Formats: sequence, C-alpha cells, structure tokens
Amino acid sequence: MRDVDALYVVSPYMYPDRPALVGDLLAAAPHARRVVLLSVLGVLTLPAADAAVGFVDTRDVAEAAAAALTEDGHADRIHVLTGPEALTYAQVTRGLGEAAGRDLQYTALDADEHVAGMRAAGLDERSVMWRQGLFQLIRDGRNAVVTDTVERVTGHPAR
Repeated sequence: MRDVDALYVVSPYMYPDRPALVGDLLAAAPHARRVVLLSVLGVLTLPAADAAVGFVDTRDVAEAAAAALTEDGHADRIHVLTGPEALTYAQVTRGLGEAAGRDLQYTALDADEHVAGMRAAGLDERSVMWRQGLFQLIRDGRNAVVTDTVERVTGHPAR
C-alpha cells in the first residue's frame, strides 16, 4: 500500500486553490432548481461570469489516483490535475449540449442574486459563504489554472 496522502492530493473535491472537475458543474449548483433549469429548460445559471476554470475529466482523476496509490514517486507530492485548457461555463455547457444532442446554455447569474437564492432555498450560512467565496475566486480568474500533471502522472494527455 502506498502513502495514503497520495490519494488526498488527487481527490476529486474542489478546493479554492485548484481547478474543478467537469462533474462539479452541477455539484456547484446549491439546490435542485439549477438541475431542473438545465435538464428541462436547457439553461445553467451560476455566478461565474465569463471566467474560465481548469476543469478536469473524472477519468483522468481516477487514473491519476490509481497511479499515485500504486506507483513509486508520489509520496509527499501535490498533484494539481486539470484538463488541457481552461474553459468557461458557457463552453462546458455548450459541449455538454452537443454531446447530449440538445441546445444547452449558460447564463451568468449576479453574485448577490445567487446568494439570495441560496438563502431563500434554506442553505445553511456556512455553505452560502463557501459557495460565495468559490465563485469569487472563479470570477477573479484564480481557478483558470492549467497543468500538465495528468500527462506526467498517467502517461497520456488530459482529456
């Protein structure tokens, strides 16, 4: 068994100082309303403006985690995993729509409106503040990081 810390550093959770998983696109929505808007109306609304994010494919996360847990050289290392380019939510939503054969769109939501909506939906204040901070980091461009870590760890380019 390899150093357990290696699993932590490639875990698929979103931290303020690292990019997001493509699967986090909907997880970032605080309540079911966002999922309904995307699945029924074809619209995703989030307060990310037109900022880019270094989304990473979950398959790349799984392969990097497997390598970190089964190969030497990963102990005490931090692997920041990203896709091959930083993408805006509009680009990702459009790509999801193309894959699904549907017209899906992203609409930037005002940050204050987002906070008010989360509170109105009954989200606890800690979660409201966490999401508010996360999207501020995104709008500030701090999650637009792109690395070559997937390729270095797995031996193939990021998806």
